[in-house]
Amino acid sequence: MQSTSRPTVFLSYSMNDSKDVEKIARYLGDSEVPVWFDKWAIVPGDRWQERIEQALNESQVILIFVGKEPIGNWQNTEIKAAIQQAMSSTQPKRIIPILLPGSSPHNIPLFLKGILFVDFTGGVDNARSLNRLISTIDTSQIPDELQREISLGNELLLSSDYTGAIDHYKKALKISVAIFDESNPIIVDLLDKIGNLSLNLGEVNKAKELFEKALQLAKAGGDSRSIINCLNSIGNACAVMGANDEASSYCEQAIVIINQISNNSTTL
Repeated sequence: MQSTSRPTVFLSYSMNDSKDVEKIARYLGDSEVPVWFDKWAIVPGDRWQERIEQALNESQVILIFVGKEPIGNWQNTEIKAAIQQAMSSTQPKRIIPILLPGSSPHNIPLFLKGILFVDFTGGVDNARSLNRLISTIDTSQIPDELQREISLGNELLLSSDYTGAIDHYKKALKISVAIFDESNPIIVDLLDKIGNLSLNLGEVNKAKELFEKALQLAKAGGDSRSIINCLNSIGNACAVMGANDEASSYCEQAIVIINQISNNSTTL
């Protein structure tokens, strides 16, 4: 599904990665995606901090580029501001981590590790990764009803009302299934959210079933981060059930994929 009006995309990156980021920015621009890239948008004499804050506020999608070097202080500030806005029901944002060549999932900041990433470790010209990024951006402007249910679920999750959060996530899942392909990251993410909350409520078998369904869809979509998350979630459920050998097997599968990404031996 593609929005008739694509969302504005903010690029958060380290100056060390500016060449790779600019290549992706040009591809997005050529694909008619509105991009806010500071190198293009800020001119001499501008109050650059105010311009960045304004752009963050007005953008609907935030791409967080993760290179081989640790994230710097200013990019870290941008990320925290984006997350704060993403959790707001009045200014919802879609945050998408981007793994650049030379990076690995280990480089993703702790507070972004639960978010599906787009893998460019195979190169910023990788057609599959570029198409995946466009598809993810196009599903960022989700219908108001769906966004409302997700936001309500997030608010209840923050207040530890797990049962209430599950109810809203289930409503969001029902809407998502009706409008997106099954392998859409939103559907996979919602199944994982509901599964983790079910696990917290002691409904281990139900949680495992949800994680397994999410894994099936994640594999169909080919998103490595999603697959890794699902494998780890199933492993956690198995551990709670006392099936330690099975838990280890799923975690080992996740480690294999992480190592493949780290070694740039494959693009998933």
